[in-house]
Amino acid sequence: MEHKADKPNLPIIVAMNGAWPNAQTKLWKEALVTYLGQPLVDLTDPQSEFFLAEDDFRGMASSAELIEKWQQTLASTINLPALLILPPAMVELKNSQELLADCTRPIFLLSVPARTAWQYLGLGIAGQPVGLGAIRAQWMNMWSQRVSAWENVGAKVIDCSQTEPSSLPPKLFP
Repeated sequence: MEHKADKPNLPIIVAMNGAWPNAQTKLWKEALVTYLGQPLVDLTDPQSEFFLAEDDFRGMASSAELIEKWQQTLASTINLPALLILPPAMVELKNSQELLADCTRPIFLLSVPARTAWQYLGLGIAGQPVGLGAIRAQWMNMWSQRVSAWENVGAKVIDCSQTEPSSLPPKLFP
């Protein structure tokens, strides 16, 4: 049963960490929009006027222009009256961390365990060559640091590996 009174008065901020299949990502976003009844501002959608291509992002090794664009985009969208979907790498920028930590909106990191994400990428499956030990270790370390950074700005981390999209919203606001 849906309890509308339990929903937040403020729109929420969500980041989706992991190698999610595109069709699944769409289902998660639709479930949230339907449940919350709020418009969507998705910074990860190439069709959005606020689109930020995470493939271009290289952490603090990114160009100054790219970092500035990401920070300006967050500053201009963080208070919009909409469900805000952020690239998970957003939390790696110091100014973004400060904006997110000071934000009064509920923040969630929808995540899957690193092992599950690795399997989404087709790696770590029986019969597949492992051969990527150093790369995998670096990726797992980055993954762990990113999850910790989201927790540090007050995000509630939700493990979505065993959750159907339609059953997610009630998990956010039990």
